[in-house]
Amino acid sequence: MVNQLFISTVTRDFFGSKLQCRAAGSKLVPAVSKEVAIQVHLKPLRVKIISPNELLTAGRPVPIRCEAWGSFPAAKIVWLLDGEPLRSADITVHTDTNDSNLTSSILTLRVTAENDGAELACRASNAWFSGGAIEDKRIISVACK
Repeated sequence: MVNQLFISTVTRDFFGSKLQCRAAGSKLVPAVSKEVAIQVHLKPLRVKIISPNELLTAGRPVPIRCEAWGSFPAAKIVWLLDGEPLRSADITVHTDTNDSNLTSSILTLRVTAENDGAELACRASNAWFSGGAIEDKRIISVACK
């Protein structure tokens, strides 16, 4: 016997759910069941630069934290300064083991006087979705030593 289940619309509510299929037995054959975990890919819902927007000092490194919520698998976080990705910056990314929907990134930013008024952005995306990136932006202020 074959039985098929079709789910027309999968929502975030399915995340972490399991389905169980049971087949009744008889006196000669015991009942059997099989449980299957549902894997749901999710777009990030929110992204926020958590660190306060304080005056930065030229030449002095400062850690800036960004958090993305709602993505599964973990969100990919990219930092941008005036629209250009910060490739050589010191960036640490962490996914919370208790909450796999939370991804945080700490950028150690070292600015120059020329960066005064620049736009800093934290962008979160999930590779399973094209065009689904979201970002939080701020204008930074830099003081010279």
